[in-house]
Amino acid sequence: MMSLIGQKRTHFESSARIGKFHNLYGASSPEVTLSRNDAIIKKSGVTREKLTYVHDNSNDEYKITVHDPTSNKMLGYLFFFKKRGMLELCNFGSELPRQALNMGWTSKKQDDDLAGKHGKGLKLAASVMVREGHQTRLTASGFYWNFRCGANDACLCCYLTEVERKFLKSWSLGSNDLLASSPSTDVSVELGNVHGYTGEPIMETEFMDWLKVYLHFNRPDVYTETKCGTIIMERGFADKIYFKGLLRDATSTEECFRCGYDFSKLEADRDEKARNSVQNRVLLEQTLADMWASAIQSRPVWVLDFYIDILSSSYEWRDVSGIIKNMSRPTAVAIWDRLQEKITRRKLFYYRGKDEDKDVSFIIKLLDRQPERLQDRIWLPLRKYGLIQTPFEYRENKLFKAQNAVVEKVIFPAAFQDFEDSRESEITTEKLVAQINTLRDQNRGLTQEQETMQAEYKELKQENEQLQRGKEESQTIKEELKQKEQQWQREKEELQANNKELQEEKQLLKTLNEQLQRVKHEGTNDHHRSPTLDDNTSAMEAMKQLVTEVKAAERAAKDETARVSDLLSAARNALKTAIEDKKKAENGEETMTKTVRRLLNKREPGSDDGAEDRRRGNSRGGLDEKQRGEVRAAKRVKVEEVIVLD
Repeated sequence: MMSLIGQKRTHFESSARIGKFHNLYGASSPEVTLSRNDAIIKKSGVTREKLTYVHDNSNDEYKITVHDPTSNKMLGYLFFFKKRGMLELCNFGSELPRQALNMGWTSKKQDDDLAGKHGKGLKLAASVMVREGHQTRLTASGFYWNFRCGANDACLCCYLTEVERKFLKSWSLGSNDLLASSPSTDVSVELGNVHGYTGEPIMETEFMDWLKVYLHFNRPDVYTETKCGTIIMERGFADKIYFKGLLRDATSTEECFRCGYDFSKLEADRDEKARNSVQNRVLLEQTLADMWASAIQSRPVWVLDFYIDILSSSYEWRDVSGIIKNMSRPTAVAIWDRLQEKITRRKLFYYRGKDEDKDVSFIIKLLDRQPERLQDRIWLPLRKYGLIQTPFEYRENKLFKAQNAVVEKVIFPAAFQDFEDSRESEITTEKLVAQINTLRDQNRGLTQEQETMQAEYKELKQENEQLQRGKEESQTIKEELKQKEQQWQREKEELQANNKELQEEKQLLKTLNEQLQRVKHEGTNDHHRSPTLDDNTSAMEAMKQLVTEVKAAERAAKDETARVSDLLSAARNALKTAIEDKKKAENGEETMTKTVRRLLNKREPGSDDGAEDRRRGNSRGGLDEKQRGEVRAAKRVKVEEVIVLD
């Protein structure tokens, strides 16, 4: 790197390989953004996570202002002019010395909280932006810093031009505008179409992609902060790695993280080989283990459950790569305590997946537990710290901790004297343990048989209750059928009485008809009688009226006969249906009785063949008794009138 030449025009060498960093590390504008953000952090003393970013997106511009969280004082801003295609970044109260143009010079070497301590971020960003055709200008310490390519694009030159006094004066007069940067006390960076000619504008889509590179411009909702960095559980940030807020390019297809991570202690390495080296991978795995350990110790139980899900997954997540050797004892204890809660609730027993063939049957038959498989990522650390046992170790430990039984010598009675050495015998502990195990197995079998019998008894009890309900329903149906039969019998008697009355009325009408015929005949042939004119007129009118009434009575009798016939037919059908329902009910009751007997004899579930509830009603009836009496009385009066006329 060449030294500075002069005060107002300076250039330094730029290797042709510098531009290639654009493809390796991504766009250079986030590098400038991170540099300006670090300057704000250093000046204000506020950490990166606590700074407040206010977004304002309009049709003409996109604005982000940075504020102190306590005083709400503005510390800097970012402006993107959409139509012009220019980006401006500014942080208030900062300065940029000319030594910043030297490759490797930086003011952040002693501060671990700031990103970019290699002293080449600003130079690389300027080189990439110029090679892409974007105009690049810095304003700091009273000078304009214009970056341009040298001859044949072999080097990058920086032209320093002092800001005119009249401009400084006009700025001081308008200093009440908070979004105006001071050329002497602030540092601002302008990229894109700065001067309004020959500059390549920055597209809005490109600018929006740059915003995604810096984490704190779009902070997640679900995350956990630790001493080593931030764990981001939100799905949209999965497989994204940040270094002090700046997104690292995802060039390796082998890496796949369940969560996103923002490392505050690690540094991003632009060299792909160095990044994938064994040393860096080991450091990354250890850092991830430390971050999760810190989160588990300080956060609620849902973080622990989330971590156990990652460890239990069959997929090889990079989040837990190397966890077998890096898991700390407090983390293992927390995981084991959480797993034991499931043991209490569900009677589980954990085993290693590698030993599944021999462990599963042992757990079910001898331990009477439900086997639960654990991945090696959980099993091996728990074994390393002596927290978990195999099924065989668990059984032996239970037997070892059991109290020894004190058994006195047993003197056998004289009946056993025929056997040698059978007079006195001492039961050994081994035999007693074997007998106890045998009795336990027998007791377990009896317990299972008792549970089975209880379940069968419960089923039979339920079936018996169903049969009782069916029997009660059948009895109810029989009573209803009996009531209907009695009702139909009464209706039948009433219909017979109505039929008898109709026969009587028919006979009466026949008698009236005969008398009318006789009266007509006598009125025509009797020449000896000489009634008066009034008597003849009255007789004729009475005869006409009587004839009309007789015809009406005949029509009514016919209608009544038809109605009675319909009623009789409906009654016969209803009686027939009732008899069939009664037979079905009797058959259903007989079937249910047989089913109950079969279930009680064989203790096997049966089907409830209870009779179906059949409810049919039939309402029949004739005229009211009082009305029928009035009709008969009226007819008798007519007959008497006819007799009088006769």
